[in-house]
Amino acid sequence: MHSRLWMTLIVALLLTGLTASSAMAEETPGPDFSSEPTLKHVAADLQQQWDDDPESFEHVAVAREFVDEASRRGSARLPNVARILNAGGEALLLPMLWEIAGGDLVGSGMNLRAWRHWRAGLIEAVGRLRDERSIPVLHGIVAGGEPSAQIRQVATSALGRVGDEASIQGVIEVAKESPDKRRAIVAGLGDARRLVAAEYLVDVVEQGEEDEVVAAVRALGDWANWWVWETSAMQEFGAEGEEGRRLVIRMLVEAYPSFDGRLRVEAQKSLMLAGADQARKKAASVAEESGDAALEQLIRALEASPL
Repeated sequence: MHSRLWMTLIVALLLTGLTASSAMAEETPGPDFSSEPTLKHVAADLQQQWDDDPESFEHVAVAREFVDEASRRGSARLPNVARILNAGGEALLLPMLWEIAGGDLVGSGMNLRAWRHWRAGLIEAVGRLRDERSIPVLHGIVAGGEPSAQIRQVATSALGRVGDEASIQGVIEVAKESPDKRRAIVAGLGDARRLVAAEYLVDVVEQGEEDEVVAAVRALGDWANWWVWETSAMQEFGAEGEEGRRLVIRMLVEAYPSFDGRLRVEAQKSLMLAGADQARKKAASVAEESGDAALEQLIRALEASPL
């Protein structure tokens, strides 16, 4: 019943928005899309879509109002923004990019909770489309003055989903040069499934600060998740996946004895995601040479893996 109610409200709001959008198209010439530096490459396309399909912009605006209304009612659980927007398909990509690049907390009229939820959902929805036109906008969030670590992490994740190696390397460079942004970027790199991301995360585990190491170990589990590598979307990068998973398993097994209790738990989870059987065999090989009791404990944990 609860989900049906949400869908009824969404449909009602969208229908209202469709009516309003026709009036908007007639009365408003539209914003200056070239005013946002991260959108200059698609400014002409945005203007064309504004002229031809104003409803797509209104759909995004209505979804924002929906989130705002839910927050004002005190809903403990706000609507799933990415699910709502992705239902509109690729037609909403450019309006979403405009909303991300041109929106701000004050102008939205939202409270901080609703605003962050809305913005994170927008960015996630854009990332799911895996469209290279989103790269400048997403990179601008990661590298810019975004105050929220959560939003920077979500933007890193979204950019990683696009799969462009150069853009992933770009955010890695931001992490190397900006300690204040590094942890959020590291936490988001689990969705950047190119070998360069795995290699950087391994470096963080070996050399980083404690909170960064925890984030990197978790991200390595996401990166090496063998279920994801079996999907059709990852077939193009299959060779990188095989090499990266071997790297992740080897490093986490060899580093395991040096980890403390919290890190050992995270490493176990990540190794299970990467492939419990492969990780167990690697741990058994290393344990045979070193005789380390910690690795025997790891082997037992991997043998009991539910994955």
